[in-house]
Amino acid sequence: MPDETPAPVVNACPECGDVLDVSDFQPFAKIICPHCRQAIRVRTVFNQFVIKRQIGEGGMSRVFLAEDTTLHREVALKILHRDLCENRERIAQFEREAQITAKISHPHVIQIYSVGQDQGYFFIAMELVSGGSLDDWIRREGKVREDRALDLAIQVVGGMRAAHNAGLIHRDMKPGNILFNEMGDAKIVDFGLAMFKDDSDGTGEIWATPFYVPPETLYHKPEDHRSDMYALGASLFHALAGRPPHSAADTSSLAELKRVKAQPVRLSEAAPHISPATAEVIDKMCAQEQRDRYEEWEDLEAALRTARQLRRRGWREIAREKMQTRRGQAQLAAGAGALTVAAALAIYAGFAVYQSIQDKKNRDQEGTGKVDVAEQTQGGLNTSEIFLAGRAALVSGQVDAARGHFAKILNRQNQVKQPTLNWTRFNAALCAQLSGDAAGAQALYSALAGSPPYSSAPSDRPLAEFFIKAGAALAKPGADPSFALAQFSPDSFEAMGLLGCGLRCWNDSRWAEAGELLRAFQSGKPAPPFDWVAQYHALAPDLLHDIAIAESIASPASEESAADLRPKVEAADAAIAEVKTGDRARARIMVKVDALHAALSAAEQREAKMEEDRLAELLKREAADLAAAKEKVAPLAATYQFAKAVPDLEALALKHPKAAQARDDMIYLWQGASAFLDLLAEDLTRVGFTGNIPKDGSEVPVSIASATPEEVTMQRGTGTSKVPMTQVGAEGLIAIADSILSKVQDSAEYFRRREAAIAFASLAGQRKAAESMAAQLMPELRDFRARWKRMHP
Repeated sequence: MPDETPAPVVNACPECGDVLDVSDFQPFAKIICPHCRQAIRVRTVFNQFVIKRQIGEGGMSRVFLAEDTTLHREVALKILHRDLCENRERIAQFEREAQITAKISHPHVIQIYSVGQDQGYFFIAMELVSGGSLDDWIRREGKVREDRALDLAIQVVGGMRAAHNAGLIHRDMKPGNILFNEMGDAKIVDFGLAMFKDDSDGTGEIWATPFYVPPETLYHKPEDHRSDMYALGASLFHALAGRPPHSAADTSSLAELKRVKAQPVRLSEAAPHISPATAEVIDKMCAQEQRDRYEEWEDLEAALRTARQLRRRGWREIAREKMQTRRGQAQLAAGAGALTVAAALAIYAGFAVYQSIQDKKNRDQEGTGKVDVAEQTQGGLNTSEIFLAGRAALVSGQVDAARGHFAKILNRQNQVKQPTLNWTRFNAALCAQLSGDAAGAQALYSALAGSPPYSSAPSDRPLAEFFIKAGAALAKPGADPSFALAQFSPDSFEAMGLLGCGLRCWNDSRWAEAGELLRAFQSGKPAPPFDWVAQYHALAPDLLHDIAIAESIASPASEESAADLRPKVEAADAAIAEVKTGDRARARIMVKVDALHAALSAAEQREAKMEEDRLAELLKREAADLAAAKEKVAPLAATYQFAKAVPDLEALALKHPKAAQARDDMIYLWQGASAFLDLLAEDLTRVGFTGNIPKDGSEVPVSIASATPEEVTMQRGTGTSKVPMTQVGAEGLIAIADSILSKVQDSAEYFRRREAAIAFASLAGQRKAAESMAAQLMPELRDFRARWKRMHP
């Protein structure tokens, strides 16, 4: 049997009621009714959904704003293109999109309401979001601010994690598929290319966007959630850099695309202003191999949150995590015998120091840091071995371990001889200072200052006095750099006093004084028997490095401008990432960074208020100028001399955006009214007019065979006369124009003439006619709708 011919699709014209066959027209197509000559829309109703306007279009479908007449809410109605509706595979894919997305319940995934078929088309009704897409944002703004990009990335990752938990891969993540609601929250849309992760076998067509497609897709390798990570990373790269990671990827050649995609992604090269932490996350997301990306969405979300915290709060959490990671890696490498050069040198240096001291411990002379070798602990190690182990740990940066060793000695201090006890107190105090324990350090230094000289022997006197003098200086609320520099030689054991005072200033955030003392300490060249002091020089470089960072961060000047502060803030944000001595130091330095941020915020608010006041005053002046110009040209409307008013309006040099926009809207009206007369004259000369004219006062029809913008040649009965346009009247001219417009079938030309008629009616005193015509045009023309709303708030 031959295929049955499908029944025609018919719509009734809303103007005249005649039935029209619209089988050959797409949904919401605009046609001219052949009976009443009115422009109408067809196929506007799909089940309970009534289309209001189109809001988007893609390769597979068009998206419309529609009203659900059952639930009385607006929805986004996605309708598959006609040619795809005849393809069963595509239809199945389209239906699956709804099923897949409906499985996901997450605030950052678009919500599906229903799916259906009507008039030969498949459609999905889904949540309507009105904030545009990330693609729109990039086109409009060029780039997205780093903080905002991190916020939306975290939101999208949450939605993608929910999709992954439902067993899904998106397969077409791109800026156009990240939408925003009116609150600015991200919404993932278009799972039309998604597949179940258990079905991924590396076969099939490539249905992704070249800029964002992961490398494995090009080679038909199995895809998984890390493929979506790549596409999201490439989208974020585009948002932050203002261009996709591989700008040359817009090619139809698969071989060329593979070549381009083989290049590594480096966000820092395309966007050097982005913080290192954020660039590191994006680069890892866009790694060539899936195994080199984040293992799970949770890992990526944690990295993004860390990058955001690093950006906003001064790098505290990320620094701690990196430090712990490095330590763990060094320990693991040491255990496996696979040391990095840096780790191997550090461990070797610590062991060498320890061994050297052990070899020399019985040769230390009194007053040079000697420790007693006769005392034993329960574990079998003597006091000197514990002390030397603590000192080796301290100078290699293992402060907590060193503190533990010294605590063992101090816990049994009644059994410890001098000067071992005092050196233990001093080193324990250094550990406390490096750990940020000011109270603990002060207590230990006070113990040194409060104890009598441990010996009266002449050979012991210099060291015994040093402990009391250094303890007293360091137990006070603040260390005096001038006193320390004058009293303590950097070339003997007294250099330890310089170190202690430098750390005291360091912990008090007295950066310049701390730097002076630590540089003096580091400059010492102690010779035997004081050469053991040089071991402590290893503590100085990182401290001095961070002091330089602190000193490089400028303090905000009073009433400093935002333009001057922004580069300082950016430099400070970058510098704080390089702090080497840990979170406590970073937190103290962050006080200066936060002060810059606060000053910048205050400057921006201050300048914004000044700019607001300036603009308000400017608008007030220019509104008066505009009102005067409007009053000046107003009489020209009565005589239809619309073109004559335009130069006066264009001569207004207005700087305020609102005033300039109002002037442009006025020019638009006067130019449109002039164009109306020009078009009407051309039409009357070309096609003529026969009929009655409203308010003409005569029942005899008139004929118009020609016209100019100023007058018409009118024939009534046997008489012919030239009649001014003003005499025909605004209502009559609009009626004549409407009769001619009903024969115009080109929609663009129809809209152009209708806009001109609205402008004429507005200036010629036909306000109701203008509003009626505008109401017809507003749903169709976005720019006109926006302009009309501005002019008629």
